[in-house]
Amino acid sequence: MKMEAMNHQGTSGGISAKDIGKNGNDSARQVYRYIRLTYLMNDLLNAVDRDVIGLQVGVELSKDVSQPR
Repeated sequence: MKMEAMNHQGTSGGISAKDIGKNGNDSARQVYRYIRLTYLMNDLLNAVDRDVIGLQVGVELSKDVSQPR
């Protein structure tokens, strides 16, 4: 379900992050964190998946990589 949310971000008329969170026992904010991770390059995303990097650190790093330089 979380992957579905990530694949459909930005589309209208669909299920909301709040609804997805309810179904997966997560908050809407947590769903947005998962979506934010999609901005990471694969090596960093894999590190989050393997718990080498924490979720919140991954989210913060995703903000750094998506900022124009």
